[in-house]
Amino acid sequence: MSNLIPGEPLIYERVGQTIYAKYRNRPDIPRWIVGTSSAGPSFDLYWEEWIEMTRLAAEHPTMRQSLQKALEVYYLLRETHR
Repeated sequence: MSNLIPGEPLIYERVGQTIYAKYRNRPDIPRWIVGTSSAGPSFDLYWEEWIEMTRLAAEHPTMRQSLQKALEVYYLLRETHR
C-alpha cells in the first residue's frame, strides 16, 4: 500500500475472475491487478486476519472507517435476522 497516492480515491472493477484497481481522477495511470475471485461466492476470514485487520485499522483511517462500516452492517443484519 505504500505505493498508493495518498488521498486519491480508487475504483475497483472485476473482469472475469480478476479484480483491478484504478485511480478515479487519474486516467493517465493504468489500472492494476489487485487480486482474483473464486468462481462461487465464498468468504473465509481467519482469526489471524481479523487481528491484522484491527491492527491496521488502528493505524489507517480508511481501514478503520471500512471496518466500522462492516461492523455496523453486521450488527444491523444480526438484529433483523434473529
